[in-house]
Amino acid sequence: MISMITINLLPPEDRVQQGPIFGMILLFLICVAFIGLTGFGYFALQNVRDDLTDQIETRKKTLEEKRKALQEIAEKENQIQKLLKRQDLILKISMSKINWAEKLYDLAKIVEKHDIWLKGIQLDDNRKVLVVKCLSKGRNEKKVADFRKAIINSRNFFSIFESVEPYKDLRPVKLPYQTKTEEEKWALSFTLTFKLKPQTSLTQKPQQ
Repeated sequence: MISMITINLLPPEDRVQQGPIFGMILLFLICVAFIGLTGFGYFALQNVRDDLTDQIETRKKTLEEKRKALQEIAEKENQIQKLLKRQDLILKISMSKINWAEKLYDLAKIVEKHDIWLKGIQLDDNRKVLVVKCLSKGRNEKKVADFRKAIINSRNFFSIFESVEPYKDLRPVKLPYQTKTEEEKWALSFTLTFKLKPQTSLTQKPQQ
Protein backbone atom coordinates (compact mmCIF):
# COMPACT_ATOMS: atom_id res chain seq x y z
CA MET A 1 0.00 0.00 0.00
CA ILE A 2 1.40 3.32 -1.06
CA SER A 3 0.89 6.34 1.22
CA MET A 4 1.04 9.91 -0.02
CA ILE A 5 2.96 12.55 1.85
CA THR A 6 2.09 16.16 1.14
CA ILE A 7 4.81 18.70 1.68
CA ASN A 8 3.99 22.44 1.81
CA LEU A 9 6.88 24.19 0.16
CA LEU A 10 5.45 27.73 0.65
CA PRO A 11 7.32 30.05 2.99
CA PRO A 12 5.85 30.28 6.54
CA GLU A 13 4.41 33.77 6.02
CA ASP A 14 2.37 32.58 3.00
CA ARG A 15 1.03 29.43 4.55
CA VAL A 16 -2.67 29.24 5.67
CA GLN A 17 -2.81 29.32 9.48
CA GLN A 18 -5.03 26.65 10.97
CA GLY A 19 -5.67 27.75 14.59
CA PRO A 20 -7.10 25.56 17.30
CA ILE A 21 -10.85 25.93 16.60
CA PHE A 22 -11.85 24.08 19.76
CA GLY A 23 -9.79 26.44 21.89
CA MET A 24 -11.41 29.47 20.29
CA ILE A 25 -14.87 28.06 20.87
CA LEU A 26 -14.01 27.33 24.50
CA LEU A 27 -12.63 30.85 24.97
CA PHE A 28 -15.79 32.30 23.42
CA LEU A 29 -17.98 30.27 25.75
CA ILE A 30 -15.93 31.39 28.77
CA CYS A 31 -16.31 35.04 27.72
CA VAL A 32 -20.06 34.62 27.27
CA ALA A 33 -20.34 32.95 30.68
CA PHE A 34 -18.25 35.70 32.32
CA ILE A 35 -20.38 38.44 30.77
CA GLY A 36 -23.54 36.63 31.84
CA LEU A 37 -22.32 36.19 35.41
CA THR A 38 -21.19 39.82 35.54
CA GLY A 39 -24.59 41.02 34.35
CA PHE A 40 -26.39 38.76 36.79
CA GLY A 41 -24.18 39.98 39.64
CA TYR A 42 -24.78 43.61 38.68
CA PHE A 43 -28.56 43.23 38.65
CA ALA A 44 -28.47 41.21 41.87
CA LEU A 45 -26.47 43.96 43.61
CA GLN A 46 -28.81 46.56 42.11
CA ASN A 47 -31.80 44.78 43.65
CA VAL A 48 -30.04 44.56 47.03
CA ARG A 49 -29.21 48.26 46.87
CA ASP A 50 -32.80 49.15 45.97
CA ASP A 51 -34.11 47.04 48.86
CA LEU A 52 -31.71 48.71 51.31
CA THR A 53 -32.65 52.16 49.97
CA ASP A 54 -36.35 51.39 50.46
CA GLN A 55 -35.68 50.18 54.01
CA ILE A 56 -33.69 53.34 54.81
CA GLU A 57 -36.42 55.61 53.42
CA THR A 58 -39.08 53.70 55.36
CA ARG A 59 -37.12 54.03 58.60
CA LYS A 60 -36.47 57.71 57.95
CA LYS A 61 -40.18 58.25 57.46
CA THR A 62 -40.96 56.33 60.65
CA LEU A 63 -38.37 58.32 62.62
CA GLU A 64 -39.75 61.60 61.24
CA GLU A 65 -43.27 60.61 62.27
CA LYS A 66 -42.03 59.70 65.76
CA ARG A 67 -40.11 62.98 66.00
CA LYS A 68 -43.23 64.95 65.10
CA ALA A 69 -45.27 62.96 67.61
CA LEU A 70 -42.71 63.63 70.35
CA GLN A 71 -42.66 67.32 69.45
CA GLU A 72 -46.46 67.48 69.68
CA ILE A 73 -46.33 65.73 73.06
CA ALA A 74 -43.70 68.19 74.31
CA GLU A 75 -45.79 71.15 73.13
CA LYS A 76 -48.90 69.79 74.83
CA GLU A 77 -46.96 69.15 78.05
CA ASN A 78 -45.67 72.72 77.88
CA GLN A 79 -49.23 73.99 77.44
CA ILE A 80 -50.36 71.88 80.40
CA GLN A 81 -47.59 73.33 82.58
CA LYS A 82 -48.60 76.86 81.61
CA LEU A 83 -52.24 76.10 82.38
CA LEU A 84 -51.28 74.60 85.74
CA LYS A 85 -49.29 77.73 86.60
CA ARG A 86 -52.23 79.92 85.66
CA GLN A 87 -54.57 77.71 87.64
CA ASP A 88 -52.24 77.92 90.64
CA LEU A 89 -52.09 81.71 90.33
CA ILE A 90 -55.89 81.96 90.10
CA LEU A 91 -56.24 79.71 93.16
CA LYS A 92 -53.80 81.82 95.16
CA ILE A 93 -55.57 85.00 94.14
CA SER A 94 -58.98 83.59 95.05
CA MET A 95 -57.73 82.52 98.50
CA SER A 96 -55.98 85.81 99.20
CA LYS A 97 -57.44 88.59 101.32
CA ILE A 98 -56.31 91.08 98.70
CA ASN A 99 -58.62 92.20 95.91
CA TRP A 100 -56.20 91.18 93.17
CA ALA A 101 -58.66 91.89 90.38
CA GLU A 102 -58.63 95.54 91.39
CA LYS A 103 -54.84 95.59 91.83
CA LEU A 104 -54.18 94.02 88.44
CA TYR A 105 -56.58 96.48 86.85
CA ASP A 106 -54.61 99.36 88.41
CA LEU A 107 -51.39 97.81 87.10
CA ALA A 108 -52.88 97.44 83.62
CA LYS A 109 -53.72 101.15 83.51
CA ILE A 110 -50.12 102.07 84.37
CA VAL A 111 -48.80 99.60 81.79
CA GLU A 112 -50.99 101.09 79.08
CA LYS A 113 -49.82 104.65 79.76
CA HIS A 114 -46.13 103.71 79.49
CA ASP A 115 -46.31 101.43 76.42
CA ILE A 116 -45.19 98.34 78.36
CA TRP A 117 -46.08 94.70 77.65
CA LEU A 118 -46.67 92.16 80.40
CA LYS A 119 -44.99 88.80 79.76
CA GLY A 120 -46.10 87.09 82.95
CA ILE A 121 -47.25 87.51 86.55
CA GLN A 122 -46.39 85.17 89.41
CA LEU A 123 -47.41 85.25 93.07
CA ASP A 124 -44.79 83.60 95.27
CA ASP A 125 -46.27 82.66 98.65
CA ASN A 126 -42.95 81.50 100.10
CA ARG A 127 -41.14 84.76 99.44
CA LYS A 128 -44.30 86.86 99.78
CA VAL A 129 -43.59 88.64 96.52
CA LEU A 130 -45.39 89.46 93.30
CA VAL A 131 -43.14 88.93 90.26
CA VAL A 132 -44.05 90.83 87.09
CA LYS A 133 -42.10 90.17 83.87
CA CYS A 134 -42.26 92.98 81.31
CA LEU A 135 -41.15 94.19 77.90
CA SER A 136 -40.58 97.83 77.02
CA LYS A 137 -40.67 98.73 73.31
CA GLY A 138 -37.37 100.15 72.11
CA ARG A 139 -34.12 100.37 74.05
CA ASN A 140 -34.81 103.48 76.11
CA GLU A 141 -33.90 102.64 79.72
CA LYS A 142 -35.38 105.93 80.94
CA LYS A 143 -38.83 104.72 79.88
CA VAL A 144 -38.36 101.66 82.08
CA ALA A 145 -37.27 103.82 85.01
CA ASP A 146 -40.30 106.10 84.52
CA PHE A 147 -42.59 103.07 84.50
CA ARG A 148 -41.09 101.76 87.75
CA LYS A 149 -41.43 105.20 89.35
CA ALA A 150 -45.07 105.48 88.24
CA ILE A 151 -45.87 102.14 89.89
CA ILE A 152 -44.25 103.18 93.17
CA ASN A 153 -46.18 106.47 93.12
CA SER A 154 -49.50 104.71 92.47
CA ARG A 155 -51.29 104.60 95.84
CA ASN A 156 -54.03 102.29 94.63
CA PHE A 157 -51.63 99.64 93.36
CA PHE A 158 -48.54 100.03 95.53
CA SER A 159 -50.31 100.40 98.89
CA ILE A 160 -50.13 96.65 99.64
CA PHE A 161 -46.42 96.41 98.92
CA GLU A 162 -43.50 97.14 101.18
CA SER A 163 -40.93 97.71 98.42
CA VAL A 164 -39.92 96.86 94.86
CA GLU A 165 -36.56 95.25 94.23
CA PRO A 166 -34.12 96.82 91.73
CA TYR A 167 -34.32 95.00 88.42
CA LYS A 168 -31.15 93.02 87.76
CA ASP A 169 -32.12 91.37 84.48
CA LEU A 170 -32.63 94.45 82.28
CA ARG A 171 -31.45 93.43 78.80
CA PRO A 172 -32.28 94.12 75.14
CA VAL A 173 -34.11 91.39 73.22
CA LYS A 174 -35.00 91.12 69.54
CA LEU A 175 -38.70 90.78 68.77
CA PRO A 176 -39.67 87.74 66.64
CA TYR A 177 -41.70 89.54 63.98
CA GLN A 178 -41.33 92.02 61.13
CA THR A 179 -41.14 95.72 61.97
CA LYS A 180 -40.94 98.91 59.93
CA THR A 181 -37.64 100.13 61.39
CA GLU A 182 -34.56 98.54 62.95
CA GLU A 183 -35.22 100.19 66.32
CA GLU A 184 -38.73 98.73 66.47
CA LYS A 185 -37.21 95.24 66.33
CA TRP A 186 -35.83 95.68 69.84
CA ALA A 187 -37.33 95.78 73.31
CA LEU A 188 -36.02 95.84 76.87
CA SER A 189 -36.84 92.79 78.97
CA PHE A 190 -36.96 93.24 82.74
CA THR A 191 -38.58 91.88 85.90
CA LEU A 192 -40.19 93.80 88.74
CA THR A 193 -40.37 92.02 92.09
CA PHE A 194 -42.79 93.55 94.61
CA LYS A 195 -42.42 92.58 98.25
CA LEU A 196 -45.76 92.31 100.02
CA LYS A 197 -46.34 93.96 103.36
CA PRO A 198 -46.73 91.70 106.40
CA GLN A 199 -50.00 89.75 106.41
CA THR A 200 -51.46 91.94 109.17
CA SER A 201 -51.45 94.94 106.85
CA LEU A 202 -52.89 93.12 103.85
CA THR A 203 -56.42 93.30 105.20
CA GLN A 204 -56.29 97.07 105.54
CA LYS A 205 -58.20 99.10 103.02
CA PRO A 206 -55.88 100.78 100.51
CA GLN A 207 -55.49 104.52 100.88
CA GLN A 208 -57.28 106.63 98.31
